[in-house]
Amino acid sequence: MSCGSSPGKHALDDEGGAGGDAPGLTNGGAGGGVPATGGRSAISSGGAQGGDPGIGGQPTSAGGEPTGSAGEAGSAGEAGSAGAGGSCADGSCVPTPLVFNTGVDAHGVVLDGGGVDPHYTLIQSADATFTGPNAIVASQIAEGYWIAQSDTSKWIAPSANQSYPGADPCNTAGTYVYRTTFSLTAEEAATLKIIGQWAADNSGSDILLNSASLGIGAGSYAPFTPFTIQAGFVTGPNTLDFKIADLGCPNGLRVELTASTR
Repeated sequence: MSCGSSPGKHALDDEGGAGGDAPGLTNGGAGGGVPATGGRSAISSGGAQGGDPGIGGQPTSAGGEPTGSAGEAGSAGEAGSAGAGGSCADGSCVPTPLVFNTGVDAHGVVLDGGGVDPHYTLIQSADATFTGPNAIVASQIAEGYWIAQSDTSKWIAPSANQSYPGADPCNTAGTYVYRTTFSLTAEEAATLKIIGQWAADNSGSDILLNSASLGIGAGSYAPFTPFTIQAGFVTGPNTLDFKIADLGCPNGLRVELTASTR
């Protein structure tokens, strides 16, 4: 058993809405921002940028409700930038993450087992039958050995059934590489920091940023191995590759990422 061995525009720090910014990194529309949940790692969302106070005087920071005596209507304010793929037309958008955990959809919600991960591709495979590029969300895992599936992330693999014993099919031992891609502006490339954690069966050999080795390994399939990346980003498309060494089925990768500015 292998277990026994071991592309829309996104915005950074956009202004909040009429009700003030939400705490943390995620700013939103009227009444405060929408915090990222469910493993989502968006840096910020857009939304209507608060203009001059409207009728009712200054708005409160919590909800934008007027306090004090009636005042003169203020200007609406300039529209903020939307998060990647997000829509802030009504000032209440939920941001799309810049980077994604394994096994989630465009909103950071975990996918059903057997589905194709939309953010990770299998770019190198030792299995002549399962050559990629689809990375599959595991429907069965090595229960009791692997980190349990959660509502934050899930395991991905060349094929869905990675149970132990009984993975079917049993993927060929060897090297597997999974890639996720994201795009940055010049300012983002200069200030971005990614904090993450990963696990792999049998182990993680390396993480590569834009094909350059970072020398970051993952010892095993449990627990997660934490890491931080804060240099080497470029303007435009960036690639993050996770290289794993598998000694025989089961076979899988688990990654959780959070992006922020520094």
